[in-house]
Amino acid sequence: MEKLERCEDEGVQKEVRSVRDCEDGEALVQVSQKHFDEDEKSLFGMKRLESKRITGGEEEDEEDASFFEGAEKLLEIWFKDKAGSDLRVIPRHEWDSVLSYVHCLIISHMSSADHDAYVLSESSMFISRQRFILKTCGKTTLLLALHPLLSLVFSYCQNTPQSLFYSRKSYLQPDHQPQPHGSFSQEADFLLSLFPDGRSYCMGDMNRDCWYLFKVVRLGTFGSPFLVPSCPGLTVEPDQTLEVLMSNLEPEAMQPFFQSDGITAQDVTKKTGIASLLPGSSIDAVLFSPCGYSLNGLTSQGYYWTIHVTPEANFSYASFETNLELCPGEVENSFADDAEKKVTLLGLLTQLLHIFRPKKLITTLFANSTSKCHMVPPGFASPPGYYVTGRQWAQFSLYSLLFLSMERGN
Repeated sequence: MEKLERCEDEGVQKEVRSVRDCEDGEALVQVSQKHFDEDEKSLFGMKRLESKRITGGEEEDEEDASFFEGAEKLLEIWFKDKAGSDLRVIPRHEWDSVLSYVHCLIISHMSSADHDAYVLSESSMFISRQRFILKTCGKTTLLLALHPLLSLVFSYCQNTPQSLFYSRKSYLQPDHQPQPHGSFSQEADFLLSLFPDGRSYCMGDMNRDCWYLFKVVRLGTFGSPFLVPSCPGLTVEPDQTLEVLMSNLEPEAMQPFFQSDGITAQDVTKKTGIASLLPGSSIDAVLFSPCGYSLNGLTSQGYYWTIHVTPEANFSYASFETNLELCPGEVENSFADDAEKKVTLLGLLTQLLHIFRPKKLITTLFANSTSKCHMVPPGFASPPGYYVTGRQWAQFSLYSLLFLSMERGN
């Protein structure tokens, strides 16, 4: 049975969904049959089953059952700034349908004036007026939701994409990923079949940890390209994304993320110091059984942030993401309503590293030309106790990208 609760917290409406677990601790998604014409079935390789596991829909060998791929696939789409168009008018059951292609489901939900934020069985989804963000881990098939998503937005909002970004860190076990996620080449080919004007990039050491990006700055919907607004006189909303992807975390730091009697997700959020990262936020956190943790945060300034933790020792991983607009120079930002509270890029990284204590990490800061983060210098200093193993800076037509890889010193 499902239990639904609704509550209000500082103007944020929240819906919590508790899902009955199976005997092996994994929830099952009841997948409704989709009706596409034969061309669409052929293009996307759809073979819908009555019920599939949310870890990817495939039976797992015993030797693979304990492994979980924490590194997420991240899709962000900006739709045209069109009068009367708002992605949040799309009803909940339609989002459930889109997520069935990904093999994950909605666990809980909260809303603010700027965002609808969903904690998923594998990571998170954020929806605002013209932006869609989907972040999924494990064996999810994120890209298979792309065509249904675009069709859905056009049906309800008569809107088409303005820009698209798909990115992820390199996998620990790429051979275990379902199609089309077996390699970044496969993912890029899939995306190029829909968006031929897209471009692919790889940052970092390809022999170790690296970070892949597919982006579209000239985008058409089903073959009709148009230019991203970049001409003088056109307003482009500031846009930035900071990601911190941490691996090989200290086992002691991971203990709070294993479920134990009487301990709630709220307890873990406070005990670990996560609640203090961006004070004043409304928080929706979930502690999974037997382990794992997800959090969505929404700020009073209209920003989002999210954390996901895979704590098992052999493949431990944690990620942090936010669109908080950081300032150049000292890289600081006055936050919430307290002018004395300052959040700096270096300070935020230092807090994250103190909480999770990774042996290595990748940090990316993506910002468009109207964002203050666009001017963050590529020579950014590393947090105490860590040293930079790789630093790259790229300038695109509308965006800049700072990539850093770091390791902990002895």
